[in-house]
Amino acid sequence: MIRLWGLRDPKELPWAQVKCGLAASVGLTGLTTISDWIASDDKKFPRGETVTNLSAYLEDTRKRATEVIAKLDWDPWRPPNDTSFRTLFPTVAEIRPIQKKLDELLGDEEGIKRGIYVIEAPTGEGKTRSALQLAAALVKRLGLNGFYIGLPTQATANGLFREVESFLSDIGADIKARLLHSKADEVQAKRRQTDPIVEPSDATRDEHPEAEEEDRDWLSRQKGMLFPVGVGTVDQSIKHALRARHLCVGLASISNKVIVVDEVHAYDTYMSQLLDRLLQWLGRLGVPVILLSATLPSNRRTQLINAWCSGSRRGGVRKELGKPSRTGYPRITYSYGDKIETVTSGVSSTNGNRVIQLPRVDEGSIVPWVLDRVRGGGCAAVIRNLVRSANNTYDALKAAIERLPSAERPEIFLLTSKVSDRQQVEQELLSRLGLPVGGIVGARPQRAIVVGTSVLESSLDLDFDIMVSDLAPIDSMIQRMGRLHRHERDDRPEHLRDKIFAITGVVDQPTGPRFPQYTINVYSDLILHRTWAVLRNRVSVCCPNDVEELIEAVYGEDLVQPPPSWERQFHKAEQRHRREQERNEYVARERRLPPPRETMHLEELTRLPGSSGNTRLSHGAR
Repeated sequence: MIRLWGLRDPKELPWAQVKCGLAASVGLTGLTTISDWIASDDKKFPRGETVTNLSAYLEDTRKRATEVIAKLDWDPWRPPNDTSFRTLFPTVAEIRPIQKKLDELLGDEEGIKRGIYVIEAPTGEGKTRSALQLAAALVKRLGLNGFYIGLPTQATANGLFREVESFLSDIGADIKARLLHSKADEVQAKRRQTDPIVEPSDATRDEHPEAEEEDRDWLSRQKGMLFPVGVGTVDQSIKHALRARHLCVGLASISNKVIVVDEVHAYDTYMSQLLDRLLQWLGRLGVPVILLSATLPSNRRTQLINAWCSGSRRGGVRKELGKPSRTGYPRITYSYGDKIETVTSGVSSTNGNRVIQLPRVDEGSIVPWVLDRVRGGGCAAVIRNLVRSANNTYDALKAAIERLPSAERPEIFLLTSKVSDRQQVEQELLSRLGLPVGGIVGARPQRAIVVGTSVLESSLDLDFDIMVSDLAPIDSMIQRMGRLHRHERDDRPEHLRDKIFAITGVVDQPTGPRFPQYTINVYSDLILHRTWAVLRNRVSVCCPNDVEELIEAVYGEDLVQPPPSWERQFHKAEQRHRREQERNEYVARERRLPPPRETMHLEELTRLPGSSGNTRLSHGAR
């Protein structure tokens, strides 16, 4: 072997002086495992060959290995030399303020390095395109392989995947994006029915199957993240914060990318604990991170940034860098590991001074209230917190619509995580209520009602004229408001020119609010109490001016004080919330990796391995 490979005699080399740090150990282990997996494929490298000439065998095997690697489609993405916004998005008519601010930051050669970036802006302000531009610039300047974007649900991943495909096509990238979540193959198979060009996903799964299947081809569920460009659920990235078999393969697969996490506010205590630990490891491995949110509390922003920075310092010593500035919103907050910087921007005309009226609607009045508002034209959304509740409302509306004269009947749609033809419904809603690629609005219905769950608050770029929503945590409420008058349109019905966001699913009582059981099964009772405390006396909300105040009052350091008459009920909600948090934190501590340390042994990463599918404790309405 020494002679064939042209190596020096090991006895002549100073092996005692060689030191392999943690990051190098992880990378070397991952590389070795992946190489062994490729070479063990009998179809590509048949066993039992008679070898008479080792030199000839080596030359033939090298040639065969080169061909095999080429077919894996793992070549890195090479962005254009010019990563300015206008070059990457030539068809976008208006550059939003947050995008202009990022353009300025990227224009300075010293203004972008390996670090963590948090982009906060209202919905519709172009955070996704900002993340794509920033990812392209980081890949270009740091010589990385590509990027992965993780989202909270499969629906959001499916929607963004199409946008990333268009982005790569528009800039002429000779590379394919991969959709990565547990149902990605099913999604792609349905797309191929109408578009035969669509490729299979080669997706990893959110959960491990039985051990027998894993032993047959365990890396088939690992290789998805090895592709240079991917879009999928956040599970595909945070599972690498869990102790599991072959973990170094997963860590190696994300170690030469930009990792983007969208809607970073949307994760519960358990997932947040895993995300924090992942950020520490990404910092240690030198992986740039981009976090996106419209509604991120300042204390959570501090935790996320400090997690990455603590890992980036060798030895993983946690040294708090202080708190990021709370001045200005929208903003980009970033750190390269030593200090925290913040730049702020304005908002576009669409999001500037959006005054949203907040009427109340009783549960029993939803159907007549919505039908009355769309009688003269318009498109309404009704968002319920549980699939069963959405189904009941849809059935009641459908029955009421069938009693109307045919000329007055609005079209009605149901969109939840459980509908059988979900992709077809999503595509129709996007084409008729969205803003398709190219900026041309499709044939909008004269009257329409869309009933759905929280999938409507973030998964699709839809524009509604009026909305009814169950009470939900304040960040979800703000996200839902972002689907109201989302696009600038001249054909909006005159009687719906005001932005009306009606609240249902809560009954105000002297001793405190009463929520339906289905709502407190999905969301924290305490967060609902705080949300209602800040909204109950409001007749309107001004976005984005009020966003930070509302978020901080529910989640941050300026917590709202409930009325004295709520004290007993509020105290019980606090106790339940605290117990739930402690339970989730305990489970996360038991399952997640230890923090990165230079002195640690790699066996600590796989000791008592669990399933990499343990990325969530519950799925709720999603």
